Amino acid sequence: MPLVNPLAVERPLVQVVAMKFLLSLLCAALVTVSFGAPAPAGGATKAPKDSTKKEEPAKIEGVEVARASGGFLGVTIVGNNFKISFYNDKKKPVPADVERGIVRWDPKGKVGREQAVLNLSGDGKDLTGPKVVHPPYTFKLFITLLKDTPGSAEPVASETYTIDFRA
Repeated sequence: MPLVNPLAVERPLVQVVAMKFLLSLLCAALVTVSFGAPAPAGGATKAPKDSTKKEEPAKIEGVEVARASGGFLGVTIVGNNFKISFYNDKKKPVPADVERGIVRWDPKGKVGREQAVLNLSGDGKDLTGPKVVHPPYTFKLFITLLKDTPGSAEPVASETYTIDFRA
């Protein structure tokens, strides 16, 4: 004779299915009502977005170089040519304050050094040069920035930088 629990109550299958269906309807109604309910009046609403939120710092194009006189340089290769862009302390683009630049590097896979003279671009914001730079773009780059000075026929070196260039 099989063991039967005297406390167990057998319920018809239809009654169990009906209770599960009613429970799922009740849960669905609760979720619907809670999402459609008005917000409480006690100030528990969403906080307004802060309009004084700090701006994210601007992105400097290429390798970032901090200048001794304040501001930044952005050194990149665009169309296989060097380009040096100028930025203020807030990393916003500004016009170049030098007239010319010279860059030197030891290219990989070639004996000897390469160098290029960079002149002001048409808009006066960048220094660019016509010298083609061949990949791989991983080398130590020596940058010299030149300014015209009154009373001198030749530009004078005003700033020099040495960076590990990787593009």
